[in-house]
Amino acid sequence: MPTHFKFVSITALYFFAVSCSEPPPANLNKKDTKYTVSQAQGASPEVTSEDSSAPSTVGEKDTKQLPKPSSDVATTIDPNPPCRSIDWQKVTKPEDVFCLGSVDAVFSSFPEWVSPYFIFLKESRSKQKATLAQPRAVVLSPDGSFMIAASAHPGSEGDLEVAVYDYALERWDFAGINFTVTPPKVERDSCKACHGTEMHPIWTGYDNWPQAFANRDQLTKEEADFLQKAASGSSDTPPLLKHLKYQDASYYREGGDMRPASRHLENVNNQILNFTMVSKMGRSLTARILKDPLVTKSDIFSVIQETLCRTGGGTLERIGYPQSKYIFFGIEGKDTDTNPWTGFVHSSFHLGAQLLQKMLERDADLRAKLPEAVAIFNEPIYRFSTSSGPAEYLATRDLVNNGWYEFDFVWLQKPMALFRNGGNSCTILEGLARK
Repeated sequence: MPTHFKFVSITALYFFAVSCSEPPPANLNKKDTKYTVSQAQGASPEVTSEDSSAPSTVGEKDTKQLPKPSSDVATTIDPNPPCRSIDWQKVTKPEDVFCLGSVDAVFSSFPEWVSPYFIFLKESRSKQKATLAQPRAVVLSPDGSFMIAASAHPGSEGDLEVAVYDYALERWDFAGINFTVTPPKVERDSCKACHGTEMHPIWTGYDNWPQAFANRDQLTKEEADFLQKAASGSSDTPPLLKHLKYQDASYYREGGDMRPASRHLENVNNQILNFTMVSKMGRSLTARILKDPLVTKSDIFSVIQETLCRTGGGTLERIGYPQSKYIFFGIEGKDTDTNPWTGFVHSSFHLGAQLLQKMLERDADLRAKLPEAVAIFNEPIYRFSTSSGPAEYLATRDLVNNGWYEFDFVWLQKPMALFRNGGNSCTILEGLARK
């Protein structure tokens, strides 16, 4: 497989510190359910609800939605009666997994389009513990709509960490769920300490993943042995990890890579997390920039030109969206590297692509000036990479031969070639930026 060029130094950052600060999305329901909403500090109001007129859109049981508590709230909800399964295409908030009742039940409920997409961490910066023999697993929707983290280590039993992308608000929603108490408890009050005021997953750029399996795209002998046993259903495999879908055992070897066991060729697991994370970053920041009344059209084209043509420049900082805050996937206050390498380009390139695609949608004159860009953004693989949830992703994946591998090694090469510094397309963007 081709080798990515690497010109940046990226500090190791690792996904998920438990608990989060954004208020929980509205409406977690159970029929005849008693629930309490307790402030993280101070008195704890208690509310009971017995009316249930609205059916659930996620679990099998009827539910009634609760109003959003304020931020910095710990929510305790009795999930009685529990659901046996959920529709993962309709997961829109962390509480949607509540009714399953345990970490094992959550992992056992992953559908075929989710269970092959995971990374293993043998060391952890989260409160969830991890070792090589008892790794921490981060399971992700292949479109990046949600990420679920739990550890096979007995010291972290019952602890689930959940991140769901809120497409309505264009931002991440983080929560930690404690299944060791009855009823289970959702915590959001301390997420900002690690995940920042602009909430974001924690991970590193290609291909610097030293605490993960297959760092530098190469499995160690010990990692390959572990995966071979897991793929064979060995009794040595932690029960939680038996719910995941592996390649055939013979696939895993020392020096080899780690890819999802999908029906087509896929990118490596660690890099897929990079792409899904950066895609959502681009979506969030694009939405904010386009809605900002103080950002001019010239500013927008300056950002596009600086990111796609890779000329650099300080427009993002000047308009109030510094890379250190908005294109940053580290632990706030500890890590400093920004704009990590994703695919063959920096993360900011993906922001520029999404901004330009939105501007092309709005401006017929721009479409006439950049017809090649229009064609590139109309390709199914780009719609696949920017889908608005699992249902859209599943509808587009059959139009794409090799998922994120095709995005990385086929589609991404086209805008890289089209927007070369000094080329005609970049000259057009530079002129628009000066207007």
